[in-house]
Amino acid sequence: MTNQTDGANSLQPDLPAGDFLGHPKALWQLFNIEMWERFSYYGMRAVLAVYVATTFFSHMGAGANAEASLVYGGYTALVYATGLAGGYVADHVLGYQRSILLGAIIMASGLFVLLIEDLNWFLVGLALIVAGNGLFKPNISTMIGKLYAPDDVRRDSGFTIFYMGINLGAMVAPIVTASWIGATWGLKWGFFAAGIGMILSTLFLEVAKKALGHVGLPEEGKDGWGRFFAVGLGAIALAGVVFFLLSESNILGVLLFNIMSFVIIYFFSSSYKTAGISVGVAILAWLIAHSNTMIGDFGLAPLLQHLRANALDGTPLIYWGVIIVASAIFFLIKQMASGNKVQVHRYIAMVILFLANACFWALFEQAGSSLNFFAREFSTPMYGTTETWMAGGFGIFQSLNPLYILLLAPAFAALWPKLDKMGMNPSIPRKFALGLIQVALGFYLLVFAIDNMQNAAGLVPWIFLALCYLLHTSGELCLSPIGLSMVTKLADQKEVGLAMGGWFLSIAMAQYMAGLIAALASGGTVGAHGAPMEAAVITQYSGVYMQLFWIGLIFGIVYLVLAPAINKLMHGVK
Repeated sequence: MTNQTDGANSLQPDLPAGDFLGHPKALWQLFNIEMWERFSYYGMRAVLAVYVATTFFSHMGAGANAEASLVYGGYTALVYATGLAGGYVADHVLGYQRSILLGAIIMASGLFVLLIEDLNWFLVGLALIVAGNGLFKPNISTMIGKLYAPDDVRRDSGFTIFYMGINLGAMVAPIVTASWIGATWGLKWGFFAAGIGMILSTLFLEVAKKALGHVGLPEEGKDGWGRFFAVGLGAIALAGVVFFLLSESNILGVLLFNIMSFVIIYFFSSSYKTAGISVGVAILAWLIAHSNTMIGDFGLAPLLQHLRANALDGTPLIYWGVIIVASAIFFLIKQMASGNKVQVHRYIAMVILFLANACFWALFEQAGSSLNFFAREFSTPMYGTTETWMAGGFGIFQSLNPLYILLLAPAFAALWPKLDKMGMNPSIPRKFALGLIQVALGFYLLVFAIDNMQNAAGLVPWIFLALCYLLHTSGELCLSPIGLSMVTKLADQKEVGLAMGGWFLSIAMAQYMAGLIAALASGGTVGAHGAPMEAAVITQYSGVYMQLFWIGLIFGIVYLVLAPAINKLMHGVK
């Protein structure tokens, strides 16, 4: 193994020199950088929704959790939606090292802005984190691949080590930011701890420069610091756009739907112009439908005011949807007639799996919002007093998913090859189906506990929530690891970047939908005939979670049944 690596290094002088525990020293530096960045992200995520509800919307009573869930969903959606821009900047403008450095600085700034107890400033902090994340997250993963020669047998295990770093940071963070600091000094200071984690990540990046060598440096002629500051100004401008979208959740949803529609129509037409015109016509029909429902003079200001509250109204969305679906079908048929059937079939399969991906993550991502509220308000404490639990102890549940991944990922990694040798390895569509069914069963466990296991105080045993997270994690391990690989195999090689964008957009849309679902689940209303509000709220959880169970189960069964047809559309891609 050593000789092979040395030979590869002699042919590729840009590979970093020096090994530690059988891998490049730079891998362990990047492990530290990513671990602390994930500590920062998951640490603030563990307290985000509950802090927003209790600090900024407590005057709304039962509606506080719903409003906080919309903020959470918008934030997580934009985190995924902005990653592509950061990848482009690293490839063509700054290089990977400087893109990561700039992203880390902006994210750290945003985390400390969150300490200001004003909603507008809080949204500014979230916007800065989103803008910085776009520069950081997609690029550090890319740098891992650049540490190894293409034929280096250590590459896969290197990514596995890196993946463990992600989950180690994600596991420790909620315990520190919520269950310890939040419970002791207040949830606000969980953001401070997350900011410290981001500073440590930035410092480790500086330490790593020597080990990284030439890996991730800007191209010759692009190494001036003027570009760094110009991109920084661009990121701040982007943060301004993000701030607006965080403030206007309905408009954000419409924007995500239109971007995804553009990507899908492009796949079916192979023309950016055609996709742009189709989406433009749909948007025009949507705007005309809205203008017809307005009372008073038509104009830009009244229209924007109307859209803020009514962007997701049914009738205009139906007009928009009819045009989008008709355009997609028309260009799909046209492409099929052109003779490029294999690639068109693969794009159909990819879009079908995008839908499954979006459905899975919309259910799974209740973790940081409605399940977090449920843990705080309706789960028996896993430890400590009720006061400690309500103050931040509930955040320990946010550590379960990464803990389960650390424990189960090696078993799943060994299981698939063993099943393959036995001729029983599920196909990609069936793995998606298994993921959907397991996330559905997780919600059914909670419905069962609510209906049958409440104690005198109206709380359900915490073990049911822990088992729910276990099922969700096992579902994630069926679906998530194969997603990106599947996209790169199904897409035309000239369009892999756009296909990856579509994959992350499907997750962004899922995050947005997750916020809407969480608002329904955690909002609650006062019960009929003066029934206590708490009883109405837990009934609301039960009703929404039962719907999620049926959605996940039905989608899972449908994908199981359709798996042979989807496999046929994939034309041998496994």
